[in-house]
Amino acid sequence: MKRLSTLLLLVFLFSHESLPQCTSFCFVSGDTVLFGNTLDWMTGEGLIVVNKRNVSKTAIAVSNPVKWTSKFGSISFNQWGCEFPCRGMNETGLAIGEMTLPGTKFPEPDVRPSLNLEQWIQYQLDNSATVEEVIASDEVLRLDPTAYSSHFFVADSSGNCVTMEWMNGRLVYHTKESLPVKVITNSTYESLIEFYAQKTPHPEDDYCTFARFYRAANMLENYNSSMNGHALKYGWDILSSVTSDHTKWMLLFDVKNRIAYFKTDTNDNIRFAYLKSYNFSCASPVKILDVNANVSGDIHEYFIDYSFESNLELIKKMADICGPVTGIVPESFVQSSAAYPETTGCNQGNNKK
Repeated sequence: MKRLSTLLLLVFLFSHESLPQCTSFCFVSGDTVLFGNTLDWMTGEGLIVVNKRNVSKTAIAVSNPVKWTSKFGSISFNQWGCEFPCRGMNETGLAIGEMTLPGTKFPEPDVRPSLNLEQWIQYQLDNSATVEEVIASDEVLRLDPTAYSSHFFVADSSGNCVTMEWMNGRLVYHTKESLPVKVITNSTYESLIEFYAQKTPHPEDDYCTFARFYRAANMLENYNSSMNGHALKYGWDILSSVTSDHTKWMLLFDVKNRIAYFKTDTNDNIRFAYLKSYNFSCASPVKILDVNANVSGDIHEYFIDYSFESNLELIKKMADICGPVTGIVPESFVQSSAAYPETTGCNQGNNKK
């Protein structure tokens, strides 16, 4: 997976067609807490994965790997195969998204065990119910220094949110009073807040990091339930204001009701997964669904059982798409990533539905 981080970094450095434009926000209105996120990337290939409780895992291809057993089930959106998500929400309502952040520097090796970026996301979905727990995990594990330059936005069912950035090898986070605006794009939170304080909007067709932050922040600040209607619709309106031709996925998670809504660039139908409908027992098969499947509405009935072949197919597609930009993606990397789920194991202690 070190190879994956390097490849993804090269993609962004050398591809004009994949400029990082991802945006995340948390919209709180009365009893509603919505987590919004976009994926702006060169491809929208991916799988939606139903991840199980009580599964033992060891981080792949890093020194001193983290070992853990999942406490919670989750639904994740994965581009590089099962167990390597870039977005998701677990059954407690914890939601997480990743965005490119140039200048990121993760910690150098120390006594803490490590894991790569995608498995850091899966670890949090597996183990954390609150923002405080995600922040506290930095004391006991670290992101591998070769991980792709990213920062994260996390929300929980209470409406608490946090931005997490690693600068000069140290975690910098903003939450509660230090998070006056619950939006993050592709710059440090501090620089975005400084810009927003100037109250100088960019043109409507500008999708730079500051323009997107301004539009989303301004919409959050000016929301009026009686004027703008239902909060869920307003969440989609915020997402629409920050998308461009590069946007592949639009995600809107209702964290209190545990509903994951989404659209993709190839299927504009609103689809949703009601997490309480899913069986998270590790005694049951892992379920997957093509994120671009031609379906609409509740996607529960469309999931199929996980297979190595489906996982391998996705990773090969990603390697073929990235290859012309990054150079060759080794077959050994493709095969080891596809086979990783077979290295995990179900603990039989508590497999309730």
